[in-house]
Amino acid sequence: SLLEYYLSGSCNEVMMVSSGDRMEFTDLFLVQVERTKSRPFASGALTPSQGVCFLGSQLLLGLGILLQLNDFSRVLGASSLLLVFSYPLMKRFTFWPQAFLGLTFNWGALLGWAAIKGSLDPAVIIPLYTAGICWTLVYDTIYAHQDKKMTSK
Repeated sequence: SLLEYYLSGSCNEVMMVSSGDRMEFTDLFLVQVERTKSRPFASGALTPSQGVCFLGSQLLLGLGILLQLNDFSRVLGASSLLLVFSYPLMKRFTFWPQAFLGLTFNWGALLGWAAIKGSLDPAVIIPLYTAGICWTLVYDTIYAHQDKKMTSK
C-alpha cells in the first residue's frame, strides 16, 4: 500500500541520518585512522563545537522523521540511541566491538518492520536482525584488521 511505501521511505531516511550521526559521534571519541582522514573532524574541516552542532541537527532531523511513525516505533527508534552513543566506547571495553556495531547498525531492520506492522514478529525479525549482525561482523572485521597498526598506537 501507499502507506507502507511512505513508512519504508521514512525508515530509510532515519537510517541515513542516523548513519551520519553515528560517524560524527564516533569521530569525536575514537582515534583517527588512515581510512577516516578525510572525514570532517580528522581533516580539520570541522571543529568539535561545529561537529556537535552538526550532530545535533542530524539528531533533530531523525527525531522529526521518527515522530511520524507509530508509538511503538518511536520507542524502538529512541532506544537505539543507547547503542549509538555507547558504540564509540566499545573499543575500549571489548576485543570484539564489531559485534556491538552489528547490534547498532542493524537496529533499522527492527524499526522498519515495526513501522509497518506496529509490532515485532520474532519469526521474521530474529533471522533478519541476526543476518544483518553477521554481515556487519564480516565487513567490520576486515576494517579492523586494516586499521590494526593505527589503532594499536
